[in-house]
Amino acid sequence: MTTETRPPLIEICVEGIDGLLAAQAAGADRVELCASLVEGGITPSLGTVRATLDQATVPFHVMVRPRGGDFLYSETEYRSMLADVAALRDLGVPGVVFGCLNADGTIDEERMSELTEAAGSLNVTCHRAFDMTRDPAEALEALIRCKVGRVLTSGQRDTAIEGLSLLADLVRQAGDRIIILGCGGLDLGNIAEVRQRTGLAEMHFAALKDVPSAMHYRNPKVGMGGSDLDREYRNTVTDTPQVAVRSRSRIPQHSDRHTAGGGDDRGGQGMTAPIARIAQGDEADVLALNNEHAAELSWLEAERLSFLLGEAFYARRIGDLEAFIMTFDQEANYDSPNFIWFRERYERFIYVDRVVVAAHARGRGHARRLYEDLFEHAERAGHTLVTCEVNADPPNPVSDAFHAALGFTEVGEAVIHGGKKAVRYYVKQIVT
Repeated sequence: MTTETRPPLIEICVEGIDGLLAAQAAGADRVELCASLVEGGITPSLGTVRATLDQATVPFHVMVRPRGGDFLYSETEYRSMLADVAALRDLGVPGVVFGCLNADGTIDEERMSELTEAAGSLNVTCHRAFDMTRDPAEALEALIRCKVGRVLTSGQRDTAIEGLSLLADLVRQAGDRIIILGCGGLDLGNIAEVRQRTGLAEMHFAALKDVPSAMHYRNPKVGMGGSDLDREYRNTVTDTPQVAVRSRSRIPQHSDRHTAGGGDDRGGQGMTAPIARIAQGDEADVLALNNEHAAELSWLEAERLSFLLGEAFYARRIGDLEAFIMTFDQEANYDSPNFIWFRERYERFIYVDRVVVAAHARGRGHARRLYEDLFEHAERAGHTLVTCEVNADPPNPVSDAFHAALGFTEVGEAVIHGGKKAVRYYVKQIVT
């Protein structure tokens, strides 16, 4: 067993794409994507999932739950869950969340095994259906037999504080076989205590607030969701400041088991795709991936790419080219107007020229991992400043939020390429 000193991974439960954007901008490590949190979360639409794949910079797991209520599903409901898992697998989401019980309060192992098999290489989490089982120790063993990678639980109580004893028992029972994801009333005042007394490596919460609807006209005679007519004119949203405060509250804690990282987390049993140097043999694949995104970046010829890689300060890829990054220091022979803008203003810096994530690997936290590895590499080399640019026209609020969450601040703007492109310039100070 390995003793870890990392802080716990923080997962935020959100409703829809706006919730995900708020959570990732505030520093969440991972997101659980749902619809209708008022019902405890149900399956979001495929349109929402596709939009999330386009905009997520952190891993997200998608809820597969056809309705609110109990977890004893009819055959038609179960078939719809299988279809949803298959569709999500084909879209390439990082993970799925589901749970099925028998009428006697045990895990429905047949259905859980079939759903897990349908998920393939995706991360699989059993949600709080687990908290409705009659024997939590046996339920945990059942999930392990079903090859589920993670279980969400409050220790079968309303709050993690009330369920501390069982949570600690479950962490010990799980060992390295399955991840216990703790939840239940977690806040700034109790996260540290829950972590300390249970050894949890991952913690889950929602940070919600109600905001008034922007509707000016309101019909007081019609309610779409029952007797609470005012509910039609209240929206529940993820509160970015709450997420930021709770994410910052994480403390390093010794544990006798491995903790999960904030990047890839497939199945709870696979290894995170490694970061490696871009070698000569990778150049053809790098070129193809770059040129798929030429509209956002710039088209490269093979000879030009080889030259730039030779000039690069830090050029890395993830896994089987799921993503790559290329950066330069102030000494590079590079004629990019953005690089020149920084060189005219800063004596020493690292310039991030491009970060590209393949479509099938989006939402796994690759961009964040590459940036964080770059920061460590730059610091070891004695650098204190990392720079980059973001397109301003058309605006890119997702990239703005992503860089803000990493600690970048805006320092200027320019119109380049003969007026064809507008950009904003960002810098991040590395504390040494």
